[in-house]
Amino acid sequence: MRYSSLILGGGAAGIAAAISAARNGKRVAICERMPALGRKILASGNGRCNLLNERLDESYYNLAGRGLVKSVFARFGKDKIAGFFKSMGVEIYSEYGRYFPATNQSASVLKALELELDRLSITIELNFDVMDIACSKEQFTLKSISGKEIKSASVILACGGNTYPALGSDGSAYKLAARFGHTITKPVPAAVPLVTKDPLCHPLQGQKIRASVKGLIGQRVTDEVQGDLLFTKYGLSGTAILDISEEISIAINRDDNADIGVLVDMVPFMSRPQLKDECQRL
Repeated sequence: MRYSSLILGGGAAGIAAAISAARNGKRVAICERMPALGRKILASGNGRCNLLNERLDESYYNLAGRGLVKSVFARFGKDKIAGFFKSMGVEIYSEYGRYFPATNQSASVLKALELELDRLSITIELNFDVMDIACSKEQFTLKSISGKEIKSASVILACGGNTYPALGSDGSAYKLAARFGHTITKPVPAAVPLVTKDPLCHPLQGQKIRASVKGLIGQRVTDEVQGDLLFTKYGLSGTAILDISEEISIAINRDDNADIGVLVDMVPFMSRPQLKDECQRL
């Protein structure tokens, strides 16, 4: 069977792309290398599935891609994203600027997506590990490692990066993109916990507070972020740390900069004079 669109990758982006294409009358198939769709959806948001953020702004993204991100949000912004999920019966609510399903269960989001895929008669090819993509003037031909071939007028790469090989994102899509002339910027970890040498982290492991944090890269201080700060036996985690981790990771992994620190304000709701007065009072 020849399809209008083939989606490589059955994660959140791939499923959304397939649903959008099918709603516009396209004959669509998803090719997923894992034995099930949406493995990372189930793991997202600590099992709660962070669907959306209150602020969608290109400034939160890699500098080189901000123009593209801005154009995407201009066409498919917060209201349309919320409407996309509500159209499938997924009610959402906001918590500290982040949106979650009312069920607080990632599994309910994945189930709603799967039901919509079925309603739209979208073909699902599981365990389809792409070995080769051939391109002619008329079509693309995908061949899996097992020898199966599928033909399509267009292909959408939604295979993820190199974030979680056990859940399907092993970086194999970079080679496919490079074959069609795309430039690959060296990927580095982002939205990750930080390993630190601070001896206080180990005895405080498991403690979580609301805090304000900033990265210190050499003499440069990154933008301030407020959110959850979680102490772990190896260092720092939580939403605030994940939000500042990209710049730190780039400095460490691309720039070989070891002069890195984290500035933490554990009482962001108090000014410095207020904190001083409170400490003196006690």
